[in-house]
Amino acid sequence: MYRLGDRVFHEEYGWGCLKRVESDESNRYRMARVEFPHRLTRMILLPTPRLKTAREFMKLPREERIRLLRNTV
Repeated sequence: MYRLGDRVFHEEYGWGCLKRVESDESNRYRMARVEFPHRLTRMILLPTPRLKTAREFMKLPREERIRLLRNTV
């Protein structure tokens, strides 16, 4: 699903690079550490429909991609 170094798209922050995926001790929760432009780093709880790989993003209809890109910070 997610691999380190993958380009990912977040609905709020835009394009970023997946740096690390961490789990808690019980393996119930996974967090993705994503680095966005200007060294902005966010921890994002997985799975979430708001975070898409580049491949998933490109499979969306053109109108949906444009709408998502306009809504990023």
